[in-house]
Amino acid sequence: MNVMKSIGLAAVATLLACASPVYSQTTIAYTIHWAQVSDPSANRVLVYRSVTSNLADFVPIGSVAVSDTSYVDADGALDNDTRYHYSLRSQTAAGTLGLFSAMVSGLTISEAASESLKSQCRIDSIITIDSATCRVHWSTAAPTTGKVRYWQLGTTTVLESASTTTLATQHAMVIGGLSKNQIYFARAVSHDAAGASLTISASQGFTTSPPVSEFAIVTSADTIDVPENGTAELGVKLSAQPPGAVEVTLVRSSGDADLSVQSGSVLSFTTSNWDAYQTATFAAANDADVENGSADVIVYVSAGASAPLRTIKLVENDDDVLAFVLDQSTLAVPEAGTAQFHVRLGNQPPSSVSALVSRSSGDGDISVQSGGSLIFTTSNWDVDQTVTLAAAVDIDVANGAAAILVHGTSGPAVPDVTLVAMEIDDDALYFVLDSDTVVVVEGSTAQFRVRLGNQPPANVSVSVSRLSGDEDISVQSGASLVFTTSNWNADQTVVLAAAQDDDSRDGTATILVRAISGASVSDAALIAREDDDEPGDRGNLMVSASIRIYPMPYRPDRGVLKLISLPEDGSIAIYDLAGRKIQDITWSGTETTWNGKNTAASDVASGRYFLLIRNAAGRVVEKQAILVVR
Repeated sequence: MNVMKSIGLAAVATLLACASPVYSQTTIAYTIHWAQVSDPSANRVLVYRSVTSNLADFVPIGSVAVSDTSYVDADGALDNDTRYHYSLRSQTAAGTLGLFSAMVSGLTISEAASESLKSQCRIDSIITIDSATCRVHWSTAAPTTGKVRYWQLGTTTVLESASTTTLATQHAMVIGGLSKNQIYFARAVSHDAAGASLTISASQGFTTSPPVSEFAIVTSADTIDVPENGTAELGVKLSAQPPGAVEVTLVRSSGDADLSVQSGSVLSFTTSNWDAYQTATFAAANDADVENGSADVIVYVSAGASAPLRTIKLVENDDDVLAFVLDQSTLAVPEAGTAQFHVRLGNQPPSSVSALVSRSSGDGDISVQSGGSLIFTTSNWDVDQTVTLAAAVDIDVANGAAAILVHGTSGPAVPDVTLVAMEIDDDALYFVLDSDTVVVVEGSTAQFRVRLGNQPPANVSVSVSRLSGDEDISVQSGASLVFTTSNWNADQTVVLAAAQDDDSRDGTATILVRAISGASVSDAALIAREDDDEPGDRGNLMVSASIRIYPMPYRPDRGVLKLISLPEDGSIAIYDLAGRKIQDITWSGTETTWNGKNTAASDVASGRYFLLIRNAAGRVVEKQAILVVR
């Protein structure tokens, strides 16, 4: 593993990670080695670290003299199960930096790591060949070379085997010179062909062959199921009477750190109680994951005699289940707007979970705008991820609803969960009249038309009646109208009549349009003006009930004002309430339009205006009031 690499002004070698018994390991430290920098202009070596291989992410963590050739990174922030990358740069006295060196990296896999992480480098078995020699078998996820690190229980000295030289996913290494009847621990160390990337397995315990003993350790079971946040017991005794007092010790040697020996870690046997089971109690701590973790417990004679070591397997029965957690079960989404909810997992998964968020049923106007694809890892599983829903603009006034499904697509199984999205419609129901004033010639009729401005959620029944004013004016037909979800935007006709009277006054009446059943709709009203036909009261003004002007009220930002069924050719003079003429319009044919502008091509203000409509001979044939709304 002492392979040197050099790029630019600095050279770096493969890094080494310290190893110690798993139950006493409290820190992680990496030692980086490199060849001494030979550039005479360099006076310092800067050490950089990152959790990615992107050079832009590297940050300096230390500085050593140019004569140094190693650096120990023992930062308390270092974590197990995280790959750290290192690189070097030289620095001159003037502060000029050299190029980044080649990168090396190191990853120490912990006992509590996920199975997918452990598969990168794991010890498969340790087989005793004789009393002082063992063969270690280990495997890696990708072809590597490597070595074995091993140490004796109770010591801090770490020894290493020779390195393998052939890239492979399966390795075997013989280690010898071990003391008889002793407990050892071993880690497998793998690295890539260039020696620049280390992965160090979790440790595994083993014992060298003891001399022939007069008794063996007997346990009530080889595997113990321990409920999460609970305990389980094991019985331990001896197979035969020992020569004297014997001490038996139980210690977790590897595996899930949530599993532990709660009591009975040291048991004492004598020549009289050797055949009676003594109890050791194991505990499984409450954790956030959903894995049934496991651990090995070594049961060995620690004083008084010797006997073969036994290994007991502890299996945690996890009481957690994977579930998607939403921060709300219903979500209001404004029409033409968006709203958000958040998703996370309730417990740590054993591997990454991919999920899709989509509308499974309901109002098609509601959609997933962003956050449709989510990934929860073993690190970010408890971090809320945002989903944004959008509600498109529609023509109805109903508050639509849709079911939003969160569905796991890969990784461990997670039950589906559904959120109900409610569209908050911003449309209101209102009546649209094609005029706000209708002139009805005495003894004759005139028409106006009614429709709804938006689609109702259900049928709307409407009455049209005279609310107040001249009783000579009445609703002749169209007093009862029905608008459905299909015909809501189709004009329906109301015919007004003006009865003959003896006076010469032009009476007026207010005509009310009101919803009487179904959805709520704001009332609408128009003014019906009786055009008295008594001699001398109108001069040469004739009113044509067939002329149509729409839409009313007129909104210039939505288009032009249309006038149809006009006399063949003619002109229109438009006046404001002060009597000022603001526009003249001439036409050919029987139709024309107005764009809401005055003679200066400027937009007219909101308000009421009057139209005098003349035929080709210049005779006024109709006077009409309109309402402009901006």
